[in-house]
Amino acid sequence: MTSLERIWNRAADNGGDGDGDLALAAVLNLHGMVMNGGLLNALETIDPEELADAKDGYRWLGLDSVADLIVQVEAEASEIPAGDLEAIDDLEVQADDDYYRIVPDDAALQEALEARYAEEPDAFDAV
Repeated sequence: MTSLERIWNRAADNGGDGDGDLALAAVLNLHGMVMNGGLLNALETIDPEELADAKDGYRWLGLDSVADLIVQVEAEASEIPAGDLEAIDDLEVQADDDYYRIVPDDAALQEALEARYAEEPDAFDAV
């Protein structure tokens, strides 16, 4: 198992105290929720502090476009009138399409981790 695989696995278990570990753990938490129920559902169910950490984590990993998408979807969701199920469904489909265009699978996050680790390996606890 490589160092990056160990870092990934540790973050998936919410382990590590380095800035990189914390950023990756926050991203993997939200990403898992998206993979299980979609982006809009994840945004509706995640703790606000965890969401803030995830947005920061995506930015830390160089995935600003994901953080920007989250902000955009939050804003659009807040403007939908209560009970407008069609608008909610439309936003849900668009949000998922946009998220998966940027992060089609775990490999996109792994690539971001590799790039960030190459720049700043000391941001992660030793493995």
